Amino acid sequence: MFKEVALVESREAMEADSRYRRPWSGRFALAAALAILGLSVASAADFVSRQKPYQLDPEPNYKTYSKETVAKALTDQQFTKGILWTSDGSLGWKETRGVAITVDLGHIVPVESVAIRTARRFAAGVSFPYRGMVYLSADGERYEFVGDVVNDVGGHEGPYEERRFSLSGLGRLARYARLEIILRGRYFFTDEVEIVEAVAGTELKSTIDLGEIPADVSRRVTASRTVDASRRAMRALDRLGLPSGPDTVARRAAALAKRFPNEEFVIDTVNPLAHISPLTLPKGQAEADYKILIPQGSCDYRAFTLSNPASIPLRVRFTESAQQAALTAALFEAKPVLTASLETVFDPLVPVGPIYDIAPGETVMLWLKLCGEGRHTLRIDGSRKRFIATTDVERAATIDNRSFLASVVWAYPGHGMLAMRGDLARADLLAHHTSVAVIPPAMLTPYRSVDFKGFSKVIEKYTGVSIVLLFLDFRRNAPQLADPVWRRQFVQWYHGIIDSIRSVGRSDVRVFLYPYDEPVGEEIVMAHEVIRWMRSELAGVRLFATIDNRSALALVSLVDIACVAEGLSSDPAVVEGSKVWLYNMRGPGKDNLAYSYYRLMPWRAYARGFGGVGFWSYGDIYGSAWDDFDGRRPDFGVVYEEGNQSLLSSRRWEAWRLGLEDAALLARYASMFGNQAARRLAVDVISSPNDEWRATSTRRLVLESIKGSPPGNR
Repeated sequence: MFKEVALVESREAMEADSRYRRPWSGRFALAAALAILGLSVASAADFVSRQKPYQLDPEPNYKTYSKETVAKALTDQQFTKGILWTSDGSLGWKETRGVAITVDLGHIVPVESVAIRTARRFAAGVSFPYRGMVYLSADGERYEFVGDVVNDVGGHEGPYEERRFSLSGLGRLARYARLEIILRGRYFFTDEVEIVEAVAGTELKSTIDLGEIPADVSRRVTASRTVDASRRAMRALDRLGLPSGPDTVARRAAALAKRFPNEEFVIDTVNPLAHISPLTLPKGQAEADYKILIPQGSCDYRAFTLSNPASIPLRVRFTESAQQAALTAALFEAKPVLTASLETVFDPLVPVGPIYDIAPGETVMLWLKLCGEGRHTLRIDGSRKRFIATTDVERAATIDNRSFLASVVWAYPGHGMLAMRGDLARADLLAHHTSVAVIPPAMLTPYRSVDFKGFSKVIEKYTGVSIVLLFLDFRRNAPQLADPVWRRQFVQWYHGIIDSIRSVGRSDVRVFLYPYDEPVGEEIVMAHEVIRWMRSELAGVRLFATIDNRSALALVSLVDIACVAEGLSSDPAVVEGSKVWLYNMRGPGKDNLAYSYYRLMPWRAYARGFGGVGFWSYGDIYGSAWDDFDGRRPDFGVVYEEGNQSLLSSRRWEAWRLGLEDAALLARYASMFGNQAARRLAVDVISSPNDEWRATSTRRLVLESIKGSPPGNR
């Protein structure tokens, strides 16, 4: 009954309002004049959304907000001055899939436009939203989708910038306006929703179609992502000048057949970390013979793209041989996956068998992992064509373990996709030079009743790590410094933890308390008090903090290790030395480039003289690592689940291992040729982040120099 009444009210409002059938007057004429002069229509009068109530789903969770701020910030027509996430007049969300904002305008009005203000900053891991879907309704139950407010697809990454995203020309009668924001990364911030009433004379569109829409934001994103990805692929093919048509595979196959007539397959040698996609057209440039110099006990890679230019499926056979027992090899396909920004990238490394089928027009990426020393041969046979790739692998100097940067990637074996793969994860982390273990809060609280025996068994499994971070998460487990009982229990807990670690023979491990993760606002003030109290009560205590905002930089001098976001690394408060680490948490993870983000991060840390490096995170904790659309947020992890208990690596994860080894080799180089010489090499590499061969050639130069040979070619 209510829906029928709303329909009648909507129709009557449109028919009865004579403003839309007579010359403009009053404030509407003023609005028209301002529009002619190029000024905003909204400047002629308040937004129709001003001081209107709204509902939020979920509630803002970036920090603790007052009830008044939550209730008024988005329609008070007060714009924030300064950084959006440090302001008291804005709201923020962290690590949520989407945010729904529903504004009740009080009565049915002709809606002309809907806008929202938000901000980005690359260094803080904050991006503009991925989507901002706008729905209008007469009754607040059934809505019509009227468009995407995030209509500017460029510039999502960069320095701090506030931007107003607007969807105009709506001309629809509605009482309720709903914005559904889909996050591109971890955060979303806004301080105002602007809804503008249509001016007199506007031609209104038909009454709102009360079609049912799914209530779940993620379901709608999932349903539309395939269409959006196809459109993006079409645009990419259009830019390449390929033949027109609705089928991307068919278009690409036709282009390949024209470029490579009568070829059974096309193979290119590519950089293993190359930023290419399955749509990238091959050049037909394959390097048959190759030389690799590998540090003792390490591995390196070769990569190829293999394309089928024919109109029929291609079947190839792989044959491998290693001439020395000291050489081991494994062949993988870097599988294509869809990222949260709807790019298709080569990422997970899946073992390849001896026979492989390739569809018409398809390009696959082959990865060859080589460890040890010797000569390796890979033969690729079609029915009428053969390609043979030989790789000579030579071992170089051993990397001194003491030369490695400390490495932390926030892995929680036992959580999410790692729940059944804890031992595999710990072994894999060590194989990728991870020297830091982060123990999650669930294992550490409540302080009065921690299972120390259970904790000891867990610590015993972390063989090979040199640092243990006890993540207390005081944001959710607020410290009770004013309570003597809490203080006493915490001191007892701390000594019990230290005794547990020593009881399993891990007295060599350095233990750090990690009270706050990226503290903001009042948490920074509280962090000062917590640090002061811990220093006074816990003899020899070590403290760790992650810092992602300038206000928290005062903590750098108060803790033993300050892990500072990359964008803050040049601040005067951040001095070089082992007590400062560099980290990044930009996401979603699959959208971060294997070379410039993962491999070069240790180079950047070394160039600045920092003692450690890290990123968020190792494994996906929501849903499957294969799907960026199945959890509360897109994935950040660098490994993929396979079967019930297996793990697969990724190009990004292998790039990280190479980068850590590169930095350790630079430290060895510095011991022979001086710190300035080593840093010059690092600066040269990081100054050309798009030259994907620069780190490889510099690594070889360093290895040649260390062993006393003249520098060689790539």
